[in-house]
Amino acid sequence: MLQTARHAKQHTNASANALGNARTAFTLVELLVTIGIIVLLLGVLSAVVGVGTRRAQMASTTFLMNSISQGIETFRGDHGYVPPVLGLRDSFVNGQGRDVLPPPAVAVQNYKSFTTLADFLLGYGSRLEDGYGGVGVPAANSPGSRETPGLGFRSPTSDGCWGAIDNPWLATLPASARGYFRYRNPLRLATNPAASGNTAIIEGRVYGPYLDLKDESSLAGLAGYNADGSPILVMQDQGVANFDAMPKVIVDYWGQPITFYRRPYLGTDLKTPNLQLNLGDVFCLRPWEFRATETAVGIADGVGDSSTSAGLVGATFALFSAGPDKRFNALIRADSDQFNVDNLVETGR
Repeated sequence: MLQTARHAKQHTNASANALGNARTAFTLVELLVTIGIIVLLLGVLSAVVGVGTRRAQMASTTFLMNSISQGIETFRGDHGYVPPVLGLRDSFVNGQGRDVLPPPAVAVQNYKSFTTLADFLLGYGSRLEDGYGGVGVPAANSPGSRETPGLGFRSPTSDGCWGAIDNPWLATLPASARGYFRYRNPLRLATNPAASGNTAIIEGRVYGPYLDLKDESSLAGLAGYNADGSPILVMQDQGVANFDAMPKVIVDYWGQPITFYRRPYLGTDLKTPNLQLNLGDVFCLRPWEFRATETAVGIADGVGDSSTSAGLVGATFALFSAGPDKRFNALIRADSDQFNVDNLVETGR
């Protein structure tokens, strides 16, 4: 009788243990549900981190653009005008994309510069170009020895580009030839200008730099232009041998150029704006969405949309970044691909 009771108890314990083991195991359905929940949580976490990272990147570029805008205002306070628009008028070999572009007669869509900001806010170049800099510095016992630092420049003078507009080398050149990169510096040699360069030393106050770049990754070298007019950029960490001698372009967080737009002026007078043209007609600068109080009317874009912002219409200059997607539509403000949704724009009056 006692053995029977013991056997029954052992059987009961074994059954309980088996039942307990069965309850602690996952069924296939429970396992799949658990994995699904984990995957969902990881997806949500990844999306949240991605949005936060994107916002931080955009904030970094917005801060840089705001600093550039302040630098332009300080430059204007020193010289009385906003820097001119530099670009390609002849060949990249002759002008390096740093010739003064004449004001457009009717349209401002492509009146922009990739090199103006580095030239006028930082002073990248040499005394051959702006009267100051470390290229071609003479012996230490000459006045030019004071030009050793690379950044900064002498006054751009009244024409805004070191004499390239007001004082072309050869008097026989037509007015349309003025403003070329190789004609810069009012103390240049008057003979054989294309070959001799400028060996004169300009004295006077050194201006700039008007911008302090904390990170060299914000600066790229301009190696040329693509067929569509976009710049070919190289970074210093790519090991390019002549990087220091290249024209410089300030880039955003994503390595794309921060483009400078300027309201056109009358003739060669940088201080007098052309009131018939304004930056409100640059489609990629226009906001993706408008507040009711900021709308204005401009020229129609590629789909007949003429809406623009009052801020752009009254702006003296604008800065542009294509944003995280690195793309923009220059023909349509609210494009169907939504390339312009994340465009970053900073304006100055």
